[in-house]
Amino acid sequence: MKRLARALAVRSKYDCGVGYRVDGMTALALLLRRLAFPCRLKDLLRLFRLKWSVTKVGRVIHAIAGDLARRFGPKVQLSQALFKDADIYAKAIARQLAVKGMRNPPRDLCGFVDGSRIEVCRPMRMQDVLYSGYKKNHNLLYQIIALPNGLIVSANVFPGRYNDAKASFVSELDALVPAGYRLLADSGYGKSRSVLALDRPQRKKKANKHRMQSRSTAAVTRDNNDESVQDQAETDQHGGASSTQETLRLARQRRDRKALSSVRTAVEDVIGQWKEHFKAMYYSKQLRTLGSPNCLACLHPNLVARRFGVPPPPLELYLSA
Repeated sequence: MKRLARALAVRSKYDCGVGYRVDGMTALALLLRRLAFPCRLKDLLRLFRLKWSVTKVGRVIHAIAGDLARRFGPKVQLSQALFKDADIYAKAIARQLAVKGMRNPPRDLCGFVDGSRIEVCRPMRMQDVLYSGYKKNHNLLYQIIALPNGLIVSANVFPGRYNDAKASFVSELDALVPAGYRLLADSGYGKSRSVLALDRPQRKKKANKHRMQSRSTAAVTRDNNDESVQDQAETDQHGGASSTQETLRLARQRRDRKALSSVRTAVEDVIGQWKEHFKAMYYSKQLRTLGSPNCLACLHPNLVARRFGVPPPPLELYLSA
């Protein structure tokens, strides 16, 4: 915690107004506990054994949260400097795709993008903007861009009525992602210069009744004509070869799609860590929109970084970039 305080340049004292001056480490501890789990201010007094008023605790948390938001808020929206090692990320993802069985993995995938919905209280105004017909509740759509080292490049927020495709269009991902690289996404995203979206699995088409009847009629006619039977045998031979090639092609597509889908789950692991360590972010009755799981990923090893073999940067380097 002391290392985090030094990297964040936490002040020695925070002036919270009305004569309240609090030690910086105490203020940081209160803020972290408040974000780690939804709790009442009265519970914080009991946990930290403070003989303060509830008003003072609220002022302290708002003072340090406002200070950190002013200085490090842009990093929550976009940390484009993290793309400087895009070549290393692309090699790590291609290596994992090869391990999963993909013969010719793409060499330009440097990260992942996915959307995560967070339920919020029903607002008094603009309820239709935050209401999602898919989830049947009021929520915010977070568009998460993650890297193979477990860090989050961007966490843009959109109204709940947006879907993934519209959020990617509004956020202009083509301008955010470096030229020559793409992000791996699920089938909800549209394909573009900067996004490689997974193809939806093809469904088997139902047999046409009229087509089946015409085939039966043709079979009866071929039985009465030897020459037609011979021609049909040759056609079936060539058709069988093409059918085998089509089967192999579909099997290869399924294998590649399975490999891409397996690797893409890394962004879901990053979002899962966010949910685990910042539970207050997912408590609809007191939503907090500014928290940085990247600091936690830099301080402690994470699952995604171990999977791809790409360690995150030191905490001080990340905050100073």
